[in-house]
Amino acid sequence: MTMDNHAARKAAVYEAALQLVARGVSPAAMTIQQLADTAGIGKGTVYGYFSSKEEILQGLAEYCFARENERIRVLFADCCTLAGLEERAVAYLQDIAANRMGDYKMIAQALGTPGSASPCPPVRTSCGTSCARCSYACRLRGRSTPR
Repeated sequence: MTMDNHAARKAAVYEAALQLVARGVSPAAMTIQQLADTAGIGKGTVYGYFSSKEEILQGLAEYCFARENERIRVLFADCCTLAGLEERAVAYLQDIAANRMGDYKMIAQALGTPGSASPCPPVRTSCGTSCARCSYACRLRGRSTPR
């Protein structure tokens, strides 16, 4: 299977999770079978790409973050005035609040609520800086840096 096909299948699972969340299915109650059915692939195929629902939810958070980064990059690519920047920033924030905030809040809660007892793993790179994945997970849990 090509890398593009691999990425497309993973994206299909993430999009299926977002569709289920939009329908009111909480990530905690979501099943692999529901994800597979919604994505139009087999349950075994889902397990071929992910080892657990928790791995899917972590990847989903990263997928959504990357998607928002791409939206922002495209939105502001040709912006050249302060007024244009302000107008686009307000429109972007209104769009995310109206269309995606509930989904993202539910995903963040499934990954761990701020102040929860679940500590961040002590992951550091060889140079002593925090890895991006751990830092992002820590921000979702209300911490500024990993321990």
